[in-house]
Amino acid sequence: MSFFKLKPHILPTDIVLLAYLFITTIYMLIFHSNIESFWQVMGARLLIVVVLVQIILLHKTTNILWVKNLHLLFPIFLMGYLYGETHYMNHGLIAVNLDPYFMEMDQFIFGYQPSILFSKKYNNWLFSELMYMGYISYYFQVIVITLYAYIKEKEKLNQSIFIIFNSFLIYYLVYAILPVVGPQFHLIGADGLPPQSGFFSEFMQQINHNFEKPTGAFPSSHVGMTLVFSYMALKFSKKLFYIFIPFTFLIMFATVYIKAHYAVDILAGILSTPIVYYLSQRMYRVFS
Repeated sequence: MSFFKLKPHILPTDIVLLAYLFITTIYMLIFHSNIESFWQVMGARLLIVVVLVQIILLHKTTNILWVKNLHLLFPIFLMGYLYGETHYMNHGLIAVNLDPYFMEMDQFIFGYQPSILFSKKYNNWLFSELMYMGYISYYFQVIVITLYAYIKEKEKLNQSIFIIFNSFLIYYLVYAILPVVGPQFHLIGADGLPPQSGFFSEFMQQINHNFEKPTGAFPSSHVGMTLVFSYMALKFSKKLFYIFIPFTFLIMFATVYIKAHYAVDILAGILSTPIVYYLSQRMYRVFS
């Protein structure tokens, strides 16, 4: 049931994007003295708002298909930046990284450190490449599920993009206040180095070097979102679901293997998925 009647040129994703920017901007203003690159982030946010307003106005005055598609997909283009931005925010409320506490939880649950021992025990080229391939598939899942909705499920396209984008924003809100960077950034020396293998490891390390930020370890959005993608795939097509499932399990193991996450991050990612999906679905009904 919709509680708000939006204009045709204003999308539900516009509302949640502006709400996210407003909430996190207030947070940053309160803790601005602890926020790294404060004015740089503020400038980037102003640019996002200006571009969004221009797209909305363009959509309002024209029925050109590429304008509508640009408006629809604009949030997807922002997800990488908004994720990295949480790195600048997450020492506002809590001044130090909380990684030692999450390592203690892993030690308590498993009796050892999975993020350290997993890659040491299974340190061979083939297994390592399989793990990296699984991890990289996460980025393609976003593209595949969006394209599938655009081509095969156009009547559900707006809802699909909203659920994807809003689910990411929910995780980003957690990352913005909870500084947990993961083993690859927290651990020093060999324990913090991801395994080396071949093409996929090199490709992933290039992505980390150029785009990854020390943020967003708990809960694992890689796990949470790949489960969201799998559930969406199941609703679209069983064949697509069966394609997604092996990569979903690979991602769960790969995130620990390549030292992106602690094992408790994976458990939290699994447990958070139904909550995140439910909230996103409910919010879409409010705004659609």
